[in-house]
Amino acid sequence: MTTINIFNDTFIVKYDDSLESILIIHPDESVISRPIVQIRAETLATMNFLEASQFLGERLMILIPQLRDRYSTDLAKLAKDEPL
Repeated sequence: MTTINIFNDTFIVKYDDSLESILIIHPDESVISRPIVQIRAETLATMNFLEASQFLGERLMILIPQLRDRYSTDLAKLAKDEPL
């Protein structure tokens, strides 16, 4: 069984009109050919700008190894549903 490492320091972030979604895509399609994250417009529809930007930023930050390392303690708390 091959393990796919989706973590990277570079991603493509784009809005797809046909899917009405923000897509976070690995830049190397040979690693993973489909979007790693898809955030539908309807998910963001109930959020204000600050909430939406935080939501998107959090999803992108956890994909970047250096940032995962820097914030590992906070991520562990979030995984346990503990306050930061």
